[in-house]
Amino acid sequence: MIIYFLKVKDFILTDKSVTLFAPGFCSRVILPCLFIIFLAGCNSSKNLTSESIEKLLPLEETKELITTLSADEMQGRNVGTFGIEKAAVYIETYLRESGVDPMFGNSFRDNFTAGNEKTDNVVGIIPGTDKNLSSEYILIGAHYDHLGMIDNSDDMIYNGANDNASGVTTVMQIASAVAKFKPRRSVIVALFSAEEKGTQGSAHLAEKLSKAGKAPACVINVEMVGIQLTESPEKVYLTGFKKSNMATRLNTLAGEEFIQFLETETRYALFYRSDNYPFFKQLNIPAHTISTFDFTNYKYYHHTEDEVEHLDMQNMNTIIKKLALAVAKLANEDHLGISLD
Repeated sequence: MIIYFLKVKDFILTDKSVTLFAPGFCSRVILPCLFIIFLAGCNSSKNLTSESIEKLLPLEETKELITTLSADEMQGRNVGTFGIEKAAVYIETYLRESGVDPMFGNSFRDNFTAGNEKTDNVVGIIPGTDKNLSSEYILIGAHYDHLGMIDNSDDMIYNGANDNASGVTTVMQIASAVAKFKPRRSVIVALFSAEEKGTQGSAHLAEKLSKAGKAPACVINVEMVGIQLTESPEKVYLTGFKKSNMATRLNTLAGEEFIQFLETETRYALFYRSDNYPFFKQLNIPAHTISTFDFTNYKYYHHTEDEVEHLDMQNMNTIIKKLALAVAKLANEDHLGISLD
């Protein structure tokens, strides 16, 4: 197609006929070719740079997504409520419009029951373009449920801005960016329900993907990234840091050591307390959670005041861009290069 465009361009430049420059001709031939060339450029790992990613992930969109997800209208996104259904519709609409396909035929929904409540994981896929790599899956995920509402309080709604609208926003924006680069390897995009009920959504999806022969090769889960690490702005930590070489691999792809080890994480055994763990337990694969919550930098954990005005949007957007670059490159590498230690 690039060769075709050059021929058209040369023809126009050398032909004497003014009619060839009519707006209709330009819009039908030149502009479509330019658009195709732009898409072809996006479809190359050579164009995966921090600059190209940055253009796709504006700060204003980060603010819009997390503000919407944590709004009072979402009613705290508790399992089995109108609010979490509204959030699910919002998420799947964004994914569809961003070029992410439904994971299950025409549906993004993975239905299951948590306790007595019916609920859904929202799951999409960015199909790989390489015939040899498309059957190898990277999963990026975050839980979108929270604690709902409480009676007898001036502030009744657990908005869950940091926990975990920040993680959901991160995954949504990463998916949008990665989809535009048409990755060689397939990327599963999973927003889990019922994490607050004991990681039930991720456990259900891990089993379902395994039975379908689509078990991921690795899992990158995102949880509470809306504030700065106390001593490391624009950086994150990885739970279960020493269980695999994931941090080293992603840091190499990102071109900087932005994923760190946090001793506090091991003390609180956070590796076993988020949606990464069911995948590790059931599938024995590298599965970790990325976070910035270090127990000293945010006093509104599981509090009704966990709202967007307390978050550092700029820091969060920077983290999204770094992680998106690493994930996009990982999806295009000849070899995944991530394994359990």
